[in-house]
Amino acid sequence: MLLPADQQPIEHRDRSKSSDMGRKRETKKQGRARRQGAKSSSKEEEGGQVEAGSHKQQGDLISSKLLDDILARILSLVPYKQAVRASATCRRWKNLYLQLPHVYLFLLSRGAGAGAVQSTERMLRQRRHDQNRIQMLRVIYGADVPAEREHAARFIELADAPTLEVWADCVDKGLPDGGAGAWSLDLPPSTATLKLWTSDWAVQLPRVHGAGVGSLKTFTLDGPLVLRGGTLAALHLPSLENLSINLCTIDAGAAMAITSGAMPRLKHLRITDVTVVDAGRPGSIAVDADELVTLHMSPSARAGHTVYFSVHLRAPKLRVLRWRVCWAYEVRIHSVGRLSDVAVELAYGVMPMIRPEKPRTITMEEAQALMRSILAGLLPGLRHLGLGLNQLVRNVCGLHDEQKLLCEISTEEDLVD
Repeated sequence: MLLPADQQPIEHRDRSKSSDMGRKRETKKQGRARRQGAKSSSKEEEGGQVEAGSHKQQGDLISSKLLDDILARILSLVPYKQAVRASATCRRWKNLYLQLPHVYLFLLSRGAGAGAVQSTERMLRQRRHDQNRIQMLRVIYGADVPAEREHAARFIELADAPTLEVWADCVDKGLPDGGAGAWSLDLPPSTATLKLWTSDWAVQLPRVHGAGVGSLKTFTLDGPLVLRGGTLAALHLPSLENLSINLCTIDAGAAMAITSGAMPRLKHLRITDVTVVDAGRPGSIAVDADELVTLHMSPSARAGHTVYFSVHLRAPKLRVLRWRVCWAYEVRIHSVGRLSDVAVELAYGVMPMIRPEKPRTITMEEAQALMRSILAGLLPGLRHLGLGLNQLVRNVCGLHDEQKLLCEISTEEDLVD
């Protein structure tokens, strides 16, 4: 029988009281242990948060730098004036326009106030001596406007960029061929790549001079330039290795001459859609290059094929020849190197007409005769393959649906520049 607590024996009451006190002490110990554990874990969490915050801050710095580089490249795609305006939109972008790897200056028909010119000159002068040097400068201006020519020449000199793109246009669209007058292009010392683009027949090929002539490695002519007799031969580019001529026109009866005298180190030549002014007096192409390794000749897709009066070739180190649908009444190949890649493609049928020329048709027999003449000139460079002229002629494919003849020869040899 269970008695009430006040009626229980004294010994039993003492034992119950000491048991209760023991349980209370144990509970207090457990509470202290939990509190100490919580403090320890809290400190660990704080340390982890500090470390994580440090990593996050470093990550933010890296991503910020990466983002600035990407933004600078994006702003390089628009004219410099718009890039400056974009840099004023927020505090972080304040000086981003001073980091653009490519600078695009558009002067054409807009005019430029004295303040804008001075501001641009200060920027170019600062960038020239800065670690963020301009890698590519593109200048678009009117070749027939003296003030714009002067501003462009000054900007080109101050930028001293390794890559220079000059886009010469005409404000007066009524000028005759060559009517923009003679002009010159002074290359600064660091120029290694030059692209000259025109959009009007009135613009002539400039006289290229300056300290950068000796360092120029790559030169591209692009646009409706009329190449008169001796214009290319007059260019003295001692270090030039790559030359591309696109969309230009040879003057009536003139010859486009590319020689070692003007370009002694020329290795790669590409001629694309170089047409003639007068089909009654088609121009000629003469290539005499001691160091030439590759030669590509092709028309534009719209032209179908191009007609020349004659083509002369002397390239004792030539390794690659790509002759695509270019017709000539006379082809003379004086010397080539050890050829590793050859493609000769000739078209026959109705030739493209240049007014007031009458339509002319080239027969398949005429195309076959020209193909045989070209292969005979290339034969010394193909003897290492053990092929004779008759074997080469038999390998010519007749693409009768397209009215073309095609001969392709390729070996496993690697090109050595």
